[in-house]
Amino acid sequence: MDIMILETHMQQLTARYPDLEICTSDILKAFQLCANTFHSAGKMLLCGNGGSAAEGIALLGKAQFPTPKEPLQASWSGLQRSR
Repeated sequence: MDIMILETHMQQLTARYPDLEICTSDILKAFQLCANTFHSAGKMLLCGNGGSAAEGIALLGKAQFPTPKEPLQASWSGLQRSR
């Protein structure tokens, strides 16, 4: 991602959520780590329990990554791996 675009996104993020200003460099480092991983044909495992699992699935969908090999299904008790 173009560094100017990334900086613009970070400025918008910290304008909306000023408390994040203190961890801007950590957010940028985390983004760079993710970007480098994907550009080098690496993979990222997204997991969680309940809401965290839902966040992982949402991130997967927003980034348009390939679907997981073991699809997740929703149930009343939360998200569970299908067997």
